[in-house]
Amino acid sequence: MPESSATPHLNYNKDRLATLPRFLSYALVVFGLILVVGNELRAVLATYDLAVGRQTVTSVDAAKPDPTNEGKMVHVIGNLTTGKPATDIALGLSGDYALVHRIVEMNQWRKIPRRSSSSPDTISANGFELRWSAVEVDTTVDNAPPEQQNAPMAIHSQDFFAEGVQLVGFSIGRDEIRLLGTAVRIPSTSQLGDSIALALPGYTPARKGDWIVLSPATSGRVGAYRIRFEQVPLQKVTIVARQFGQNLVPFGVGVKSFLVRDGEQPIESVFDEAETSNRVLTWGIRLAGSAIILFGMLSILRR
Repeated sequence: MPESSATPHLNYNKDRLATLPRFLSYALVVFGLILVVGNELRAVLATYDLAVGRQTVTSVDAAKPDPTNEGKMVHVIGNLTTGKPATDIALGLSGDYALVHRIVEMNQWRKIPRRSSSSPDTISANGFELRWSAVEVDTTVDNAPPEQQNAPMAIHSQDFFAEGVQLVGFSIGRDEIRLLGTAVRIPSTSQLGDSIALALPGYTPARKGDWIVLSPATSGRVGAYRIRFEQVPLQKVTIVARQFGQNLVPFGVGVKSFLVRDGEQPIESVFDEAETSNRVLTWGIRLAGSAIILFGMLSILRR
């Protein structure tokens, strides 16, 4: 009698536990399908926009925006200039930059994730470990003891923009400044470390690669900061975009495009690179989406 009464209870628990994996398996298949279909739609629109752009774009004089080109695709070459470069005044960083990314991380306590263990070179105690984090970690929600409750971050990551960026006679808006190229790291220097330390009194700066590490005098690694910078330079560029008054803005009916290349590039080269990038992105998402669908299907079939 006891055996027969225990069996249904065990089966019920087993079926109940199987509900979550089954749901996740179907969710993976649905997510993968959405990813693949959305990617195909994006790829078609991007291919169309680039094909139309290649046929209709016109090379123009960057010094004198022509009102007759209003709303048209233009190919412009020139030097980026500004009267007020991007500057991190608080930390004393300046240069010929169109954009500066300040990246800040703080060494904070966090709860060690379940099914994970602290790495050998990480300080850990009471189920918590020290990790670099770009956001504030509130350990009070995990009932951390007072000595493992993190102080608020005194400084955060932030972007700084140049004002009034011009490509000779054309204006570049703030949204387009983000598209002017891949940001490159600014090498750390002892002078930069000293200027950062002035903004954070009580911390000792040291260079570690591209990072400036600021260690507090009292708590060692706990509450230390590391800061590095990336910048988009003011340099000679080639841009293919839509002319809107004296501004250069993205074009296209699908995902908006704002094509930028370093230096002086002919129209054909700009579009060849854009089409190659579109193909690489399309196939990358196709493979990722197909892998997600396959994983979900295999999870369903194994049940």
